[in-house]
Amino acid sequence: MSDEQPHRRKTRTRGHVIADLGVNYLERQILLAGHTMQRITHDYGIDTFMTTYAPDGQIEYEVVWFQVKSTDSIQTSADEKTVSVRVASADLRYWLFEMMPVVLVLYDAAHDRAYWVDVQEYAREHDLDVDEIGETVTLHIPIARLLNVDAIQAIRERKENVRRGLS
Repeated sequence: MSDEQPHRRKTRTRGHVIADLGVNYLERQILLAGHTMQRITHDYGIDTFMTTYAPDGQIEYEVVWFQVKSTDSIQTSADEKTVSVRVASADLRYWLFEMMPVVLVLYDAAHDRAYWVDVQEYAREHDLDVDEIGETVTLHIPIARLLNVDAIQAIRERKENVRRGLS
């Protein structure tokens, strides 16, 4: 094999880079909130999960599941109150039947920020019928739903309420 002949090698695309940045952004918020995150090697609609800890540092029961979507061009509604993200219906069906919360994170790589939505809560609020959706469904996340340390704490509280049967 001659060094003079160029051979195409695998390429790391912008999509790969921003996907990793999105997961990295989520992990940083989780760590700043005092919890831990594990990445899932084989992604079938769930990228990571968060293990939470009580204020005294004791590990808590159950986990929160996360799916991260990343983009360089966020889609904002005409009134600029929501951002939209399209997901596969198969993923949505999977998430809706999870016992613990599944949080969809939309990472805006261009502005280094993220938005979040509890998928099960969203489905209840919007009366989503999984039997009546097509191949994909578009979810609309309020712009006020920025993913930060406070959001991670709210997600932890939601998980604890679900675990206790309060939600």
